[in-house]
This record gives sequence, structure tokens and C-alpha cells, in this order.
Amino acid sequence: MNRFVLTSTLKAKAQREAKKNIAEWSKSQRMVNQFTGASTLKKNHFRDAERKFKASSGISDLRKAEYLISALYDIYISYFMMKNNRFTDTKVSELLKRIKTSYFNTVLNYIEQNIYQPGYSEKIYLELKQALQVLSEENRQLANGYKKILVQYNNRESFLVKTENILQIPPIEFTSSFSDKIAALWRRNESVLKKNNSFMKEVQDKISDKMNLIFEYFWDELQEELNKTSPHLEKAVASAEKILNIHKPLKLIVNCKYYTRLKEMTDKYADYKKFLDIKYPEFLKLYQYLQIPKNKEPLKQIYDAFTELEETKELWANNFYEFSRLDPGPGIIFKFLDDKLYNTHKSEIISYYKHYNKILSEPDIALKLKEMIRYSEHLQNKMIKVLQNPFLASKLKELIGSITEDVRKTVYTYLEDKLKYSNSYEEKIGFYDEAVASFIALKSLDDVENVQKQKQKFIHNELSFAPENINEDFEDETETIKIENIPTKLIILDNYTLKNYIIFSGYQIEMGRSEDNDIILQCPWISQKHAN
Repeated sequence: MNRFVLTSTLKAKAQREAKKNIAEWSKSQRMVNQFTGASTLKKNHFRDAERKFKASSGISDLRKAEYLISALYDIYISYFMMKNNRFTDTKVSELLKRIKTSYFNTVLNYIEQNIYQPGYSEKIYLELKQALQVLSEENRQLANGYKKILVQYNNRESFLVKTENILQIPPIEFTSSFSDKIAALWRRNESVLKKNNSFMKEVQDKISDKMNLIFEYFWDELQEELNKTSPHLEKAVASAEKILNIHKPLKLIVNCKYYTRLKEMTDKYADYKKFLDIKYPEFLKLYQYLQIPKNKEPLKQIYDAFTELEETKELWANNFYEFSRLDPGPGIIFKFLDDKLYNTHKSEIISYYKHYNKILSEPDIALKLKEMIRYSEHLQNKMIKVLQNPFLASKLKELIGSITEDVRKTVYTYLEDKLKYSNSYEEKIGFYDEAVASFIALKSLDDVENVQKQKQKFIHNELSFAPENINEDFEDETETIKIENIPTKLIILDNYTLKNYIIFSGYQIEMGRSEDNDIILQCPWISQKHAN
């Protein structure tokens, strides 16, 4: 049933009814009967229209529209019968005008109350379409503006329904083609979405929830494979890529918190596959070639292969099934090349370790430390010169690492022993300085900072004017006075830390310059002699 009827339709229907009534009364032989009957019928329709118009006041728009539509029909019949009698009744024209105005206002009021409501039903949508058709008879420009809003709603609802239907598909059946469909729907309705941020956010949340659900499903599948003793790389890659392919068309619409982690994982798996498909066959070919004894071996190829295997150790040192079935495995090839190169540089490497062992046998710890640091610097310079020989450089790097760790342990042990058996303030400061110098030569910044902090703490505790001793010292040496209103202060410069100790009397501590790295102390008194 139409809730709203075009006035032109009502007018045409009423005109036909009026002609029919006039034709029936015209059959009468007497003119007076024709005139009286038509006039009575006109008045009856007029009274019906007037009664219905009055009854329409104070009720809802839809019921009011029903009364007004019926009233319009009656007043139009009365109007056309009046025209047939060739005289004008101003009451009919005035009532017709009033009913039409009320009807259009009712239609407009219904449109304004409902067209901006979010998520209206199909029934209201159809009623709004009817109402807009009625309004266009009176004000086409205004109706066209409302029609655009209605079209946007229709597109929005259609987009939402189609999107939700796709999102209902179970994760196991969801493929990237469904993501492509959602992305296409989004692009076609982007202008509508941008005009309604709350609706766009609602749809984004629905899509995001679905993507997270899909991720969790396939992530569990992926983890189940990876937790196996010997997981299959191909299956792991397939699961990870499936999730990425599903999310890829939607990455500009929603943010997936798992996307970055998955992307890193698939990139790493791509490196695994590249090693298996490209690199390993090259290493295997070299390995098989070196099995046959030769007068001159291709050292450069051995160096390059050894270096690349060492750099990619994180890739091939895994438990994937595809790697475990390689024969020989990358680890065996690496060990084989390592042995080859070790035999080539055996005498040189042994000589480095022999010299280091000789240094370690030195009984004088101070002298041993100096020699260890000097030898470490020598090996570092040597390593720079042999960088083109990655095997030898790696062996030197290992030895330098061992020396560095030995020096660290020796310095800390030496410092602890010296501090324990020394009672001289100057000697202890000297021991700290020696330890700092050793770590500077070793280029170990963390250890330099650590020893410096220990030294500062020692100075802070040992100074005669340390905060915990200062009150007692001044009480013994000076006559004290009470300071009540004057912000008296005393400044002491620490020659070792180069910090000012600022002592304020009373409760004036807030006046200290802590931002200047000064140490601020509070004291209830200050001698008049030292007051500043």
C-alpha cells in the first residue's frame, strides 16, 4: 500500500469520478434535477473533505497523510463539479489550497524526520521514495537534494549487505578472491563512506575482526607445522603466504597487527628457499669438486664459499625437513671447507696462539695486562690487512675476542685486589686511573664508564667534606650562628669531580642550581665566617 500518493494522481482520479457523477445526473429529464443533484453531491464531498482535514490535526505523519489524501480526493471531486456548474465557490478553492499545503508539509516533515536516521528499514526506504515523488511535484530542487541522500543510503546499505555476506564465509573457505571483492566494493562506495565516518569505522571493524579471525585460524595451522620435530618448509610457506594474500587487497582499508610479523616470516622463508634452490647446489658442486685431490686448489672459491656459508649459518642451521634431507648437509660442507682453510693457514694460526699463551704465563699481572692489550692491538691491525682472507680474519677475530674477555677479567680482578690492600687515597685513585687507561686502550667504552662511576663513588665517600661529614667538620671548626631570614649559603668546589657543593641554611634549598649539575645540601646553620 502506498503511504503517499501523488497529487496529480489524486487529481486525475477525482476528475474521472466527477465526470462520472455528472454524467449520471445528466440522464435526468428535468434541468432542475440535474442542477440540484450535482450541487448536493459537490457539497457532500466538500463536507467530507473538511471533516477529514480537521481530523488530520494532532496525529502522526503517516496517519495524517492518510486523512489528507482522502480529503484531497474529496475536495478535488467537489472542485471539478463546481467547475462544471460554471460558478466559483471560494470556499472550495480555499479548502483545496489548505489541504494541499498541509499534505506537502506532512510529506516534508516525514522526510526530514527519517532520511537522516542510520540504518532505516526497507519499509521506511520505500516510504521515503514515495514521499520524495510527492515533494518533487511541489519543489523539485528540494526533492532532488533529498533524493541524493537516499541514493547514498541505498548504496551504503547495499554495500554493507554484500560485505557482510562475504564476511560470513568460514575462515577455512576464505580466499584472496573474497578480499578482492570486498576491496572492489569499498572502492565503488568510497565517496559514500567518507561522508559518514561512523559507518566507515563500523565496516572497518567488521573487516578487521574477520581478518584477525582468519589469521588466528591459519596461524594455529602454521604453528602446528612449525612445532613438529622436522617441519616442512613448503607447508609453512603456504600457510603464511595464504594469510598475506588474503590481507593484501585490504591493507589500505584495515590495519592487521599480525601483517608485519607475517611479512618478515615470509621474507625469511623466501631466503630459505633461495638457499635451497640456488646456493646449496653451488656449494655441493664445489664440495664434490674438492673431493678429488689436486695440485692446486681454487682458494678464492673456497674462501668465498666459506664466507657465504658462515654469513648464512642462521639460514641453514635449522630443523626444516627440506634441509635435513640434504646430503651432505650445509654444516658438513662448512666443516669441510673450514678444515681445508685451517690446513692452509695452520702454522700461522698456531703461532698466534703460541705467542698469546706465552703472554698469559707472565707472573707480573701489570706487565701481563700491558702485553695482552698490545698484542690485541697488533692482531686488530693484522686483521685489517687480511680482510681479503675471510677465514684468517675470522680466526683472528675469535682470538681478539678471547683476549678482550681475558683482559676485562684480569683488570677487574687486579683492581679489586689493589683496592683491598691499599689504605692510601692517592694510590686508590691511581688504580682506578690505570683500569680506565687499560679499557680505553682496549676500546671498551662500557667498561670505561663503569670504572669511572666506581671512581666517582669512591671520591664522594672518601672526601673529608662529604655530605655525611660536613656538619660534623664545621661544628668542630667554627662557631655556629642561627640564620633566620637571610638565604645564607656556602659553596665548596670538589677538585676531583669539578662539582660545587652548595649548602644552604634553613630551608632555602630550593634556591640551589641543580640544573647546573651542582650538589645541593641543606644545613640548619652556617658559620658567619664562611657565609656567602
